[in-house]
Amino acid sequence: GLIEGDTKNTFKKVIIVDDVLYTGNTIKRAQEILKENNFEVVGVACIATLRDKIVSQLNEQNIQVADLTNYRNILEKAVENNTATAQENIDLINAELEYEARKKAEIEEYLKKFE
Repeated sequence: GLIEGDTKNTFKKVIIVDDVLYTGNTIKRAQEILKENNFEVVGVACIATLRDKIVSQLNEQNIQVADLTNYRNILEKAVENNTATAQENIDLINAELEYEARKKAEIEEYLKKFE
């Protein structure tokens, strides 16, 4: 299940623990379930965050995010260890931005059907 532990506990502030924070979908679903059970999410702990946008969205909800590393650190280490060049990192970031722009355009096009 998504919730582990005693849900009848008197403590109502919780932290969600996940391995990698990328799309935020797991966190969003866990938040919904926890809210339905009268819990308040105050933090997220994970090994790595891969998208600053998701971290910012959580911070806007007053949810703190604690990670061991993030996308930028991973890319920097790849350059330091000569497993990727700075240009390859730039290409990866640009590909991610292009992907997000395409997805946004697809969603906007889909939503036009309901106008």
